[in-house]
Amino acid sequence: MSVEVVRKDPSDHPSCTHGPTLLFLKHVGSSKERFYACSACRSRKDCSFYLPESNIRKYNKNKWKERQKQFVSAVNHHDKLAVLREIRSLPSQQRLLCYSCDTLLKISEKGKHDGHSLLETISDHQLDHPLEILPALEQDEKEAQYLFSQASVDTIVSIFKNLGLSNIICIGTPKIHEHIQNNCEDMSSILLDFDKRFHNFYPPTQFGWYNLFNHHFFLQEAKEVFEEYLKLHSFSNVTLIMDPPFGGRLEPISISLETISKSLQKYHGEEHNLLIFLILPYFMEPHVSNYIPELKICDYKVEYKNHSDFQNGPEGKKYGSIVRIFTNAELSLVKLPEYGYKYCKPCNKWVSKENTHCAKCNNCTSKNGSTYKHCSLCKRCVKSTWQHCKQCKRCALVDHTCKELEFTRKCFHCQGEGHKRAQCPLLLCSEISDAEMRTKGGKRKRKDTSEIGTKRKKRTKKMRKS
Repeated sequence: MSVEVVRKDPSDHPSCTHGPTLLFLKHVGSSKERFYACSACRSRKDCSFYLPESNIRKYNKNKWKERQKQFVSAVNHHDKLAVLREIRSLPSQQRLLCYSCDTLLKISEKGKHDGHSLLETISDHQLDHPLEILPALEQDEKEAQYLFSQASVDTIVSIFKNLGLSNIICIGTPKIHEHIQNNCEDMSSILLDFDKRFHNFYPPTQFGWYNLFNHHFFLQEAKEVFEEYLKLHSFSNVTLIMDPPFGGRLEPISISLETISKSLQKYHGEEHNLLIFLILPYFMEPHVSNYIPELKICDYKVEYKNHSDFQNGPEGKKYGSIVRIFTNAELSLVKLPEYGYKYCKPCNKWVSKENTHCAKCNNCTSKNGSTYKHCSLCKRCVKSTWQHCKQCKRCALVDHTCKELEFTRKCFHCQGEGHKRAQCPLLLCSEISDAEMRTKGGKRKRKDTSEIGTKRKKRTKKMRKS
């Protein structure tokens, strides 16, 4: 069985409490089923919406519209802002945060929250840095949160400054937003996030309750504020950074990015592309190339402070974090830290220190943080732990089972069966052309055809991080 998202604008789809649903196509053997389901929640325990496309006439619009109203009724951003201002006027000893009710309190209101989980004595610093007092969400099927390390925050913001970007749209990246608000007087930022708890700490001009997978704003005012933000800033100094759940589908994300970019074009009449920084594991590169082909992988290893799999150094994985930046910014201008990285003159970009330039591939070919080696038979670079298998006619792990290497899924590029995107015949001509251009000193670079990795046996959990 396989499930794919039908790539189309969901704005006219039936809606659940989380906004317009997505249209899915499920393959079971030779049969196919098209159905609408929640864009944000993978489990029906979190959102029960399910509607076969053939039953679209049975969709009870009024019923779900009423549920939407109930879902957002507890959130009045202006009331939350008034409470925040009142709390700030009090001494820290008289400030409380009720985790059970998701609200800031005066100490005189403590009796109304008997038996609730409370945080007492909140400093000004904590009000300005809510991520220090908000526990990370841990529901993997919906919105688990992992936070950037401070080193990664500093590096990413430094990249923005070097590129002359001063207005930052932060989608699912509250750590970046928090840093800019407190440390960068010459920059502005607006946070769009699925976590409604930020209503307690940011005014409407700085935070919008948002669903990335259908470009849905839960409150109309948040949508209007974001549109105004786009009107005020042009392509020349605005960028978008997003850190979506790793299990999230890129089809709807790509549509949301197109919608935001078109809004900027509508307001400013420019045909330039919106600069995008997308945070994902390196092995998602084929998916990114398929749905957002203008984004190229940057070798910077993004760290998260509360997940060991996404850290560098002795506490992390052998080759460091698996998470990278995908961007349409010119990679030659994306300067990485001197420690752990180097500038490759032939590639005209910064790469990790262990990423050795291959003269035969004419590229720095490593993806996973290790040093790759060139296989003359495969005519490409492969992981150092792989060896060429005569039976499979390709490189693989030494102890692999040959029959398991047979590829039976569809190509990400042409949707044809029996080959991967790296071996797609439709890309062959363009790759040859790119190689010729590199040989002649042209600006176009030969596409890297090294394999991203074998099929992962354990699906990476869907995570909401920052």
